[in-house]
Amino acid sequence: MTGGGTGTTVWSPALGRAGFWASGLPALPADRVYQLWFDDAGTMRPAGLLPADGVLVLAGPVDAASEVGVTGEPAGGSPHPTGSPLLLLPLA
Repeated sequence: MTGGGTGTTVWSPALGRAGFWASGLPALPADRVYQLWFDDAGTMRPAGLLPADGVLVLAGPVDAASEVGVTGEPAGGSPHPTGSPLLLLPLA
């Protein structure tokens, strides 16, 4: 990941759900959070805010998403990414 740290995405095609696990991510300023996104053919769909423990079952179904992205967003999250993804992981 940009700035250090790693992320892993796991998903169940049978359940249509995905999870994310992060380790060693750089600390963000107090007014920022890591937000996850499903990438639906270039359109990013919110998938949740990463808690302090770095583990998240993503909100919503995988559907046609091909990747999961991670961005740094204002506290509380954003309806759309405010910058480029720090990390994109394929859902293969």
